[in-house]
Amino acid sequence: MKRNAFINVIAAAAVIVATTTGQGWAKMIFARNSDHFLPASSLPALAITISQGAENVYLSLAMSADNQVILLEDTVIDDLTNAAEVFPEKAREDGSYHILDFTRDELQQLSLLSSVPTALSPAPRIGITTLEEALSLIRVMQDNLGRKIGIIGEIKNSWHYLHENRDISRAVIDICRRHGYADGDSGFIIASYDPEELQRIQEELFDQAEIDLKILQLTEPNSGTQTRRFERGRWLPYNYDWLYTKFGLKAASAYTDIISLRPDFLVSETGDLLNQQYIEDAHILGMSVVVSSIDRYAESLPSFSTSFKSLVDLYLFTAGADGLITEQDQLIRGFLESPSPENSSEEHDKTTIELLLENLKKQQQPNN
Repeated sequence: MKRNAFINVIAAAAVIVATTTGQGWAKMIFARNSDHFLPASSLPALAITISQGAENVYLSLAMSADNQVILLEDTVIDDLTNAAEVFPEKAREDGSYHILDFTRDELQQLSLLSSVPTALSPAPRIGITTLEEALSLIRVMQDNLGRKIGIIGEIKNSWHYLHENRDISRAVIDICRRHGYADGDSGFIIASYDPEELQRIQEELFDQAEIDLKILQLTEPNSGTQTRRFERGRWLPYNYDWLYTKFGLKAASAYTDIISLRPDFLVSETGDLLNQQYIEDAHILGMSVVVSSIDRYAESLPSFSTSFKSLVDLYLFTAGADGLITEQDQLIRGFLESPSPENSSEEHDKTTIELLLENLKKQQQPNN
């Protein structure tokens, strides 16, 4: 590593120390549903998540047959609802049920299913809600709690809607504008796994709606689970490899404010730091970096970690990420707000810098 890069990383460590020993922890925690007994995309789950102290909530957005923006975790709703029971005739040839085949009125006849079985019999019916209803609830809770609540709205499978001549992104932006979310300080962040759609939002749709919200670029392995492209007569997985280059990061900075990375992009299976230059470059470009999908470690820790708290510290402070997208937001906020006595802020900061120096020395060794 060149000397100036070494100095930059040490300077970054000093900034971390300064921000974490002051009035609060300068980290972003984006809360998915924190009550696993309730369906994720439901008003009750949203209300509980906010009441438990979440400062930023995560909403997954899909679109109905009559162009209503709905809160749902996926565009295929077999496992999310009782659609097969209520509308068996709406199954497609592959046997699945798609939200685009249901109007809002039809969707409101369905019940959301919880991923965790309930002991109540019969289980209470929890219905499907719209983005506008969710924003109205958030506004009421903001007024009652006396604090601002940030929102990430993830546009699900925009490529699928565009293929069906539907524009979910435009619909989401119109709703944001009507509800007073107009600029980067308003608290609404638009997210997607689709880089091309996010570029269209930034370069076209924002100008047309006369708003300018923050944008979050989500990423995944090149599996096609979240984003695909129709090429040579078939749907192919989107390839994110370009985004992990210095040139790609520079290009992304033109349309996005935050980028979400997988845990294994920043920390190896043995606990060594990876791609520190990528985070440094992102910060230089004015972007924030958040990490998603560490929740699985809450119950099954990787071999290099002794506790979930130490793992959170590793990503947020040693690796230098700016935040987490998590279902463990209440637990993580507890870590940040009340460090344990054996891990006082002074000792924590010392450990953080020591770990940074240790990894920097490894990178300076020959053949590294």
